[in-house]
Amino acid sequence: MRLIGVLLLVLAALAAAGPRPALATRSSCDLYAAPGGEDSVGPFGRVGAPGFGRLGSVAAPFGSVQKLVKSLSAGQTGCLREGVYASAGRLDFSHGGSRDAPLTLASFPGEVARLAYGTVHVFPRANHVTLRDLEIDGSANPDVTVWVEGSDVLLEGNSIGNANLGMSCLIIGDDATVTVSSNRFGGCGRYADGNQDHAVYAAHTRALHVVDNVFWGTAGWAIHLYPDAQRSVITHNVIDDGTGGGVIFAGDDSHASGKNIVRHNILTDATSAYLLQSSWGRPIGSGNRASANCLRGGRLGEVGPQIGFSATGNLNADPRYVDPAHHDYRLARGSPCLRLVGYDTAAKLDARRVQQ
Repeated sequence: MRLIGVLLLVLAALAAAGPRPALATRSSCDLYAAPGGEDSVGPFGRVGAPGFGRLGSVAAPFGSVQKLVKSLSAGQTGCLREGVYASAGRLDFSHGGSRDAPLTLASFPGEVARLAYGTVHVFPRANHVTLRDLEIDGSANPDVTVWVEGSDVLLEGNSIGNANLGMSCLIIGDDATVTVSSNRFGGCGRYADGNQDHAVYAAHTRALHVVDNVFWGTAGWAIHLYPDAQRSVITHNVIDDGTGGGVIFAGDDSHASGKNIVRHNILTDATSAYLLQSSWGRPIGSGNRASANCLRGGRLGEVGPQIGFSATGNLNADPRYVDPAHHDYRLARGSPCLRLVGYDTAAKLDARRVQQ
């Protein structure tokens, strides 16, 4: 009876703690690729041999990411075993999933797969695609690192960068609706290109969400809303050490980005521009708002002339990062930014990494 009572107390405590976040498991993987795997069966046909399994299974993984992606159907997850997957060509997503059954490419749970491709390209109409927990390295690629033209695309928990040797890390276009969540963007864009390469380049987007990301060392702007980004929500990001600046609302002679919200972010140390600013062609954007952000250290100032956007309720304060020189953007105890932005984004990303 005593044992039953203890068990009931334990169960009650677990229930009071609430649901725990769901963690990816090996059983969530439908197909696999691994360094040293095979994309096709050899002349002697090993498939079906004892202990081998079908091609693309955990026992007989594909050798290339492209073969894995082409083999996935709506609702399936392709898992990459740990290692480096390199190719001078593009990794193309020419098909996607559906609203309730996305097509997902992810690292195998507990491992990290590094993609070193020419460009990771999600085609127009390749909708409902998820890229999760990958290291996407564009340092050997002079072009764009990730190019998304499909809609309802999710980039979550990735590390994306090109060591300032490529163009923008992420370009989004074709009126796409995309969510960029819990990623780390480091070293995006070439300094020699004169503030033309960005971490997130929202060219033609609808309802873009950029939330809970950390950015550092961008050659241009961390988030470039140009020329036609509409109804974006940019929130709870940490943006540091960008040459161009933090976030820019912008347009050209035919388009103007509008109704974009930038709030609860920490923006620091833009070395040649403002942290928040705008730039317009003939039409001037409207409905763009920047509020409740913590700002410190724009070379030209924290907020540029408020043309086509409004900036209200922002705080000029040192966020007190733990170790920004080593890209540790957790907030030290007593950070004046914490109450304004709501929570410590970098600490949240660290906790997510531990759970994987």
